[in-house]
Amino acid sequence: MLDSFRLQAVAEAQAALEGDARNRLREAVVAARLDGHSWADIGRALGVSRQAASQRFECDEQVAKAWHHVDMLLRVAATRRGWHGLDMDTVLARLSEEGALRPVDIRYLEELGNARRRTVHDRELSLEEAERVTDQAIPLAARLSMVAEEPPPRPLRRRYLAFAGVGASSSGRGAAEADELLDKGFGRD
Repeated sequence: MLDSFRLQAVAEAQAALEGDARNRLREAVVAARLDGHSWADIGRALGVSRQAASQRFECDEQVAKAWHHVDMLLRVAATRRGWHGLDMDTVLARLSEEGALRPVDIRYLEELGNARRRTVHDRELSLEEAERVTDQAIPLAARLSMVAEEPPPRPLRRRYLAFAGVGASSSGRGAAEADELLDKGFGRD
């Protein structure tokens, strides 16, 4: 029985190693494409044809490009609002609260994020699925471009400052104290 357990451990270690290598290769190919390298260059590096490289990694590239663009726009929107060092979930919650993102935008972001995680964790996407997700990212990116350019509404900036002043969270903890600060005129010019 010990031999069987040891052999199973060897097989599991090999599978993990191969999965890690596939993930690293996929990330390297996507990074090369984002840097502007052609499928012919990548095919040469892999020892395969341009077509073989493109067919194998095209879905990963599409999703990664869409994710990269949307992520950058979210970071710009957060920076322009003075939300430094926040995780993306908090940024999304705040943008939703101020009305800058609609529920459909959040759904598209979730689908794009799920597709990105699937490609990163070595789960294949069909070309149709990748195209659907990236097609949804186009109007989302357009909306985020507008969100990144516009400042948040003034009353919400005051509310965020009040929340930060009392250490409140978006889950509602400390909201009463923040509202009390606002009632006392906190953050008014």
